[in-house]
Amino acid sequence: MKPTYDTAVRDQVRQRMSPPNRESVAEIARSTGITTQTLYNWRSQWQKQGQLVPATTKPPEQWSALDKLAAVIQAAGLSGPDLGAFCRERGLYPRQLAR
Repeated sequence: MKPTYDTAVRDQVRQRMSPPNRESVAEIARSTGITTQTLYNWRSQWQKQGQLVPATTKPPEQWSALDKLAAVIQAAGLSGPDLGAFCRERGLYPRQLAR
């Protein structure tokens, strides 16, 4: 039987995948007991919704094109203090978004 996970568990996993945490899918699977395939499916759904969930410990320069695009889209329209806050929350620098 396929286990079901409530919204709180999914939100917690999404936060762990998202910057600045950027835990890998393997790390999250080990600590939660949720299968890697389930985590990859969730990440794919979140990415399709435009959320930034790289789920990797790689630096932002090595993120997938989809993750980079999500960061740029989320930051579009932000400037000054708002852009700074966005970047700090996600462990990014404004120059990384500009690239």
